[in-house]
Amino acid sequence: MPIDRKYVENLLVVRDDRLVRRESEVLEFKKSFNFTAGAEYFRDFAAFANNRGGYLIFGVEDSPRRPTGLSESAWQRFNDIDPRKVTEPLLAMFTPDIRWEQEAFKFSGKRFGVFRVHEADKKPVIARKNQGPVRDGEIYYRYRGQTQKIRHAEIERIIAARIDATNKRWTDLLRDIGRIGINNAAVLDRTRSGIEGDASKVLVIDDNLGRTLSVPGGRYVPQEAMASVASGQGADLAEADGVVWTVRETLTETYPHSAMELARRVMQRVPGAKRHLIWKAIADHELKNNQRYAAYNFRSRTQERTYRETGLLPTATPTIYNDAAIDFIAEALAEE
Repeated sequence: MPIDRKYVENLLVVRDDRLVRRESEVLEFKKSFNFTAGAEYFRDFAAFANNRGGYLIFGVEDSPRRPTGLSESAWQRFNDIDPRKVTEPLLAMFTPDIRWEQEAFKFSGKRFGVFRVHEADKKPVIARKNQGPVRDGEIYYRYRGQTQKIRHAEIERIIAARIDATNKRWTDLLRDIGRIGINNAAVLDRTRSGIEGDASKVLVIDDNLGRTLSVPGGRYVPQEAMASVASGQGADLAEADGVVWTVRETLTETYPHSAMELARRVMQRVPGAKRHLIWKAIADHELKNNQRYAAYNFRSRTQERTYRETGLLPTATPTIYNDAAIDFIAEALAEE
């Protein structure tokens, strides 16, 4: 979603040659921009994400607080930022992901650069490595006009909010099960994008979306036939509303490459790439734990259930990868 320029312009309103707005929990000003200070900026990113989100605006002088704008070269550097140069360090430095946007624009004849950071969906965002002012294991929080390590009161609020959110989800789930009846309920596994059964899954989407996508292999199933569709899936969906589109899919269709196949394809694309560097890239970027790139190919439902309940991965469980993983690793190695 693009940054609201009108909102940012309101942040830069001047009265008596000074900005009306002060730095706050959601606003930080910087005089200039230099990407060599990236870790310092990313520390602010994490702090904003752990509070309510916020804006980092470049081109504002401090003491007195005036919108002097960026130099032509600094503005061009900001405008030319490759988003990967921000996303990849953020992924390496913090967990979970931080959502952000950027825009370079002119206002009142001056040049400014803006980062907008979104409030994290899952808090706290935690540092995972040492880099510049960032320290492994630390949690940063945006207080009024400054970024600091989080204090007891704020971390306690974050923990309480997570507990409350989890309890609400359980309450809502149990209420819905009671409303539709336990025999009509099924578990939707969001990590696998479907209602699972045996070695495959059924993806259920609404009628209009099914027709728009024209999903290969799908078929329309009216409400009265839903129970037969669900047979073998461990659920009775006879109470489903309207028409649905179902698609059977195995895990290997989503993640078709073994580790050796991934390595072979990366080495084809990046001359001189070695397997040990590929394995290192996978480990450094934790691709095995990121479902955008990889999944564990469990040998049985029991293994998968054990992993989900305990977090312990069974010995010799293979990891399989998709094309996005090949692209990511090839780009990472090409830049080294």
